[in-house]
Amino acid sequence: MFASPRNLVTALVASALSLAGATAHAQFGASAQIQYGAPPPVYAQPQPVYAHPQPVYQQLQSVYPQQPAYQRPFRRVGRFRYGGDVGGGWAFLGPLSGGGITASLRLGWQIDDNWAVYYQGDLPIAFAAGEISGRTYGGAAIVLGTGILGEYTLGDILSLGIGPSLDYAAIGTSTSTGGVSTTYGEGGTYFGVQARVMITLIASSNGAESRRRGFRIGASSHTTFFSNDVFQAINLHLGYEWY
Repeated sequence: MFASPRNLVTALVASALSLAGATAHAQFGASAQIQYGAPPPVYAQPQPVYAHPQPVYQQLQSVYPQQPAYQRPFRRVGRFRYGGDVGGGWAFLGPLSGGGITASLRLGWQIDDNWAVYYQGDLPIAFAAGEISGRTYGGAAIVLGTGILGEYTLGDILSLGIGPSLDYAAIGTSTSTGGVSTTYGEGGTYFGVQARVMITLIASSNGAESRRRGFRIGASSHTTFFSNDVFQAINLHLGYEWY
């Protein structure tokens, strides 16, 4: 018997579908076996480790310098002082004037670096000349002064001193008119005043207990009040002082 064409076509389609289904089932089964039967390989790739150094915070400790022990200001204590000088300059004897020389010696007490009190022996000698009422006179004066001076020293350099003086003095003047000479003299104890200004060229010291010392230059004035005249000697000095 021969099948009809319709049945033949139907059988072919069914056969094709059956074959396709078997193929699909086989693929699905294999796929399922691969996927679920054996676990997929695991690739354990090591992750990079980044070692970030952690900053170390070091707290700085404040260092306070040790405070020095309190020290009192440097001052020398009271001490004996002495010095002397020589000089020359100009003198006035009433209306007469002329050159002169002098020497002085000092002994006393330096109270502190600024103040001092001392005895000063002063010896001015002067020769003077001049004209009075049309007459020419010549004169000489010698004075031994004993004064007590107070002195102030500024910055170890500049010293100013002044004080009264008891003077043993003698003066003499002479004039000549028509071959006749007239001489006048006076001597005795008189009141005077001494003053001085000195600058220290080199000042040094060995410590708080020692004296300053150095060369000094300066100027002095010695005034003696005679009965009728005033003697004034102004001199420049050079000397040495321990003070």
